[in-house]
Amino acid sequence: MPRELSLAQFSDGIRLVQKPIAETMRLREREVLQLSGVSILMANQAMRMASLRGETLEMEADLAPGDVKEIGFRLRKGGAEETVLGITSASREVFVDRTRSGQVSFAPDFPGRHKAALRHSSRVKLHVFLDRSSLEVFVNDGEVVLTERIYPSPGSDGIELYSDTGKGKLLSLTVWKLGSVWH
Repeated sequence: MPRELSLAQFSDGIRLVQKPIAETMRLREREVLQLSGVSILMANQAMRMASLRGETLEMEADLAPGDVKEIGFRLRKGGAEETVLGITSASREVFVDRTRSGQVSFAPDFPGRHKAALRHSSRVKLHVFLDRSSLEVFVNDGEVVLTERIYPSPGSDGIELYSDTGKGKLLSLTVWKLGSVWH
């Protein structure tokens, strides 16, 4: 994903931040879902009602973990496959777990859980680009970025929110279907 790099001031100093370039907005074909201020349960019901599925999506989500230990998304879900994008409140981390993301047997080090530290975890903004074989996650306006390759089976295109207790809150979620960069 092409990125714009800039410097931002934080309480502990100046840090490099990354954001997707503005031109990525041209890939949006249509908005398929918009939610705000709902529980995890209500968000999942709305996603099912909207038949939210897809291999190529862009998502902007704002999550309030509250007192849950873990909250996030299960992406490219189908059968026994899923790629987990999560936030852990206690350890203040964001992670991508691709141990069950599809084809992982080609290299012993490929499956795994990759994580990065968060500065604060009371509210976490995620900007996600999901493609047929990749996942790009920009956290808290580019303060943290995770990039992963994934190889799910065709048909593994489900999406759901989760939390360890079913609690936590989705402050906002907007999802767009993405078109191809190849015209």
